[in-house]
Amino acid sequence: QPGDELAYLFLGHAARRQGDPISAQHHYEAALAANPGYARALLSLADLQYMAAAGNCQPGGCDRAGVHRAIDAYLAVTAADDAEYANIPAKKSFAIGRAYTCLTLAGEPEMQPAATAALEEVIATYEAGDERLADIAAEAYQLLGLLLRTSTGPQRLADLESADAQFARAIELSTHDERKAVFYLHRAEIQAGLGRCDQASQHLDAAEDLAARVPATTASLAAFLEEAQAVVAACRD
Repeated sequence: QPGDELAYLFLGHAARRQGDPISAQHHYEAALAANPGYARALLSLADLQYMAAAGNCQPGGCDRAGVHRAIDAYLAVTAADDAEYANIPAKKSFAIGRAYTCLTLAGEPEMQPAATAALEEVIATYEAGDERLADIAAEAYQLLGLLLRTSTGPQRLADLESADAQFARAIELSTHDERKAVFYLHRAEIQAGLGRCDQASQHLDAAEDLAARVPATTASLAAFLEEAQAVVAACRD
């Protein structure tokens, strides 16, 4: 029925959080049946495509063709808010930037300019005063940091300094302890790589404190903690 699209959308989000993409897809399609062209459902369906294809966003661990198809699906979404609170243009820009970042990390470095441009659009919208976008902007900053961490060549040291600044800004904006812990771990590894062992240890301590507050630490955060602990320990040896 018309007007049911929001209920179906939220059912889809719940199914996705529970790790059930098939049910999520059914709910999002039901939202579209209730309201054809519903941008939030179209973005959510594209998200399912992206998550199925992205893998670990590393060479050999990513279905790059699938990520490209997800980008096409994102680009097809009309970038206009269907409700003031939906932030469709910013969410679309973030999704596209995230997907291009994944492709860059997975072996398509020519996608980095497109990734950077899309992520900077999200940040510009936040910096213009839309504080509802704080967490999305935090994620955009951390993706820019990831792109800079992959830098090679004579500019690598400068890019690592810039990456550290991106993660620092992500920490300032994020409202989620687990995400902040991840950002601090990136800073710990960067500082260790630059030979600044004391700063690396401080960032690691901050990450460990934040992780301890998380009711159920994810496997990915636990693995990253272990990795960063080894990196910082090697810095001190």
